Amino acid sequence: MYKLLITDLDDTLYSWLCFFVPALYSMAEKVSEISGIDIERLLDEYRDVHREKGTVEYPFTTLLLPSIREIYAGKNDQEIKDELKPAFGTFNCVRTERLHLFPGVEETLRELNNKGIRIIGFTDSGELNGFYRLQLLGIADYFSKVYVSNYEYHLPDHVVRDHRIREAKNGKPDSELLLQIIEAEGMQSSEAVYMGDSLTKDIFMANEAGVTSIQCQYPKGEYQSEYEKKLIRISSWTEDTFRKENEIRKQCEIKQIKPDYVITDYREIQDILFG
Repeated sequence: MYKLLITDLDDTLYSWLCFFVPALYSMAEKVSEISGIDIERLLDEYRDVHREKGTVEYPFTTLLLPSIREIYAGKNDQEIKDELKPAFGTFNCVRTERLHLFPGVEETLRELNNKGIRIIGFTDSGELNGFYRLQLLGIADYFSKVYVSNYEYHLPDHVVRDHRIREAKNGKPDSELLLQIIEAEGMQSSEAVYMGDSLTKDIFMANEAGVTSIQCQYPKGEYQSEYEKKLIRISSWTEDTFRKENEIRKQCEIKQIKPDYVITDYREIQDILFG
């Protein structure tokens, strides 16, 4: 009997790609308009800083761009934020317009809670992004814990961390970490289900840990291919990232890694857990 659901967040509960890429590009265009800096130069610098920080979601990356530091030389971070406030507002506005749960997610999480299923979040996003999105979407209360990336950004002293947040020392696909999460909940791997959208991260990790796996394969949105190209343009991925991804993909082929279940609608997980 399943008692524990460990779930990926981005592109499993909502489309991260389809809100983040439009939001970042809209912000970059506004930064270009305000500062007069060429948009292609800005995008190059976003990519370089993202690679340095190891994530495309490092808070206030714009303040670290060389061209921004150059044009606003002599101003402190708060003064630069004030200058670029309309650009940051643009990001927030586009995010609000485009960040939505996939159909059936909220009601399914509520029903799982009511039936005694413990729900854990596991994301490669940092806490200011991953957990904050759960709050924005109104579903944070359904999660008993959320494991987030421990990249170098630290919360300001005045920000109180939610007691449910845990930092993961290693990202996906760390099967040992997945087993540690299950053990910390006082359960056996046979009582847990892991779900996510990525074969090379989510499903590979779950299968290596011997945990029942569910892969979300939602229909692609109208602009998804375009957003994927734009993401690559400014992503934190390096040659080493692609090399590791290809190595895992080869292992998936050799080991014939595949999910135990595939769903195209979030509500289908109830049939798996209780069927």
